[in-house]
Amino acid sequence: MSVVVSERVTIPAASVKLNPTEQSDWAKAVFAFVSQAAEAGKDVELAVLEETYSPAEVARLVGVSKSGIHRRIESGDIQARKVGSRYRISANEVRRYRQRLIADLAGLLADDF
Repeated sequence: MSVVVSERVTIPAASVKLNPTEQSDWAKAVFAFVSQAAEAGKDVELAVLEETYSPAEVARLVGVSKSGIHRRIESGDIQARKVGSRYRISANEVRRYRQRLIADLAGLLADDF
């Protein structure tokens, strides 16, 4: 049986500024991390971290029932991905859906004036 132990270096997106003429602190940190791993004979895996929410969390954020969120996922109205047997919804998708709900509501209210 093998055991995988993971070491990480996390770079906040706000600190990533791509400038090919200078090596920033985050780039130096990544290079040092990869170099140390290579010297130790370890593999390195890079991944993008994305903030996600469960349907229950999205329901609370947008004021819709959890079953309503599930129906919208199944209809394709909300984009989600399955992780195991559960759905996860990206923060960007939550923002997009919330903005659409607000626009739809504003359109309905405009008809009343």
